[in-house]
Amino acid sequence: MTLVWTRAYQDWEEDRKKIKDMTVTRLHCNRYKPYSEDDIVSQITQDFLNSQKPLVGVVTSQRSIPLMLNSPSLKTIIAKCERFYAVGEKTYLTLKESGLKGVWSKDIKNAKDLGDDLLKHLSLDYEIFYPGPLVRAFRLDEFMSKFGFKVHGIDIYQTESGIFNQEGKKIEQFSSSDLSRIRDGVTCFASQSAALTFASYLKNQLKQELKNIKVVVIGKNTYRSCETYFHDITLCSKPTVESLIEQAIHIHHMESK
Repeated sequence: MTLVWTRAYQDWEEDRKKIKDMTVTRLHCNRYKPYSEDDIVSQITQDFLNSQKPLVGVVTSQRSIPLMLNSPSLKTIIAKCERFYAVGEKTYLTLKESGLKGVWSKDIKNAKDLGDDLLKHLSLDYEIFYPGPLVRAFRLDEFMSKFGFKVHGIDIYQTESGIFNQEGKKIEQFSSSDLSRIRDGVTCFASQSAALTFASYLKNQLKQELKNIKVVVIGKNTYRSCETYFHDITLCSKPTVESLIEQAIHIHHMESK
């Protein structure tokens, strides 16, 4: 049985260290393109730069951290942040490793949870710096604004939709060998967008067979999206890549008996 790995193309170098000895078919859903410095600068208002209010940061994606740190235009803003609230332990640890003060709770699973928590504990005296992708599963900036918070959402990368092979080339449809591995393997989805992209390709090629594909997912939103297309779905106990791999290996071992 093969593990069908769909995380973004840029994540592979880190992911491969965790997957180790499993046989892997790489069919990456989506590819990330960092914003240019000019694009970032165009989003930073003078009001934001001149504000004397205390500032905190919110980071819901681990990928955002190196990108924001690499932007000269964001250095002053980052330095003004008293602390950064994180979604996910990996995001929190990356903040710490980068020399930033991070705040994280294991009870916060997604951006909506974090928004609810901030409403309970953060004073309206604070403004919020919110770097991340152009398209976000939950618009925390819009949510917090409804309650009177000033949120500065800065887009620092965007997603190129589609499926990319191990050479990073975008494919228009799955090959017959890809389909065979998908039928016989375990397909892993770490995000809702990956699941929807993958299903949009598969539904035209496998049709009724789609329901028989074994999938493992991170997150309840991803699980709910998969229910539209797949029947054999396993939700990971933890929202981590490590949990995704462990669960896929467990299914592999069970199927091999």
